[in-house]
Amino acid sequence: MKKVLFAVCMLFTMALGAQTTMGSKYIGGTLGFNSTKSKADGAEALTSWSLNPELGYFIADNLALGVELSISGGSQGDNSTSGFGGGVYARKFMSATDNLNFFIGANVGYSGSTDKVKVGGTTVESKENTLGAFLDLGLTYAVSEKWTIIGRLGTLGFSSVSNPDNDQDGSSSFGLNVNTFGNPFSVGMYYSF
Repeated sequence: MKKVLFAVCMLFTMALGAQTTMGSKYIGGTLGFNSTKSKADGAEALTSWSLNPELGYFIADNLALGVELSISGGSQGDNSTSGFGGGVYARKFMSATDNLNFFIGANVGYSGSTDKVKVGGTTVESKENTLGAFLDLGLTYAVSEKWTIIGRLGTLGFSSVSNPDNDQDGSSSFGLNVNTFGNPFSVGMYYSF
């Protein structure tokens, strides 16, 4: 199943590629979808999706600045979640071959989400705001002069979650996630112009 989902992400991730020379621009992002069905009696399928468009500009050879949006949603029976956010990043690229580059990025982002959970006959709504900063490691592969596939291999960062309706509710975390072809691996494409 993971191979099928990976193939779907590769096909439908309308993210567009970057030449790494000063003055180059790119547009792209990632698209994700997941559906999980438990075999337990009466279990409802959990469905989630995400869309992360981004725009970047090379301010120098091998150094890009970019902005991205994050739009997400999900549902399980009568329960649902939705989120919206954005962030900025800087990425330093290092060439391995003519087509393959590695990058390290510094990212800062903010997002807000709303969960709606049905309890009895009442829907309870809760909100969260998340502020995060992290470094990421990734790679790009130019499949043509204009199109590039991008993948994130790992992250090191900090996030702080708060509830705008309750100052006493919140958390913060610091973590390192290094993984190939699993969470937090994400893949997308860029189109250079």
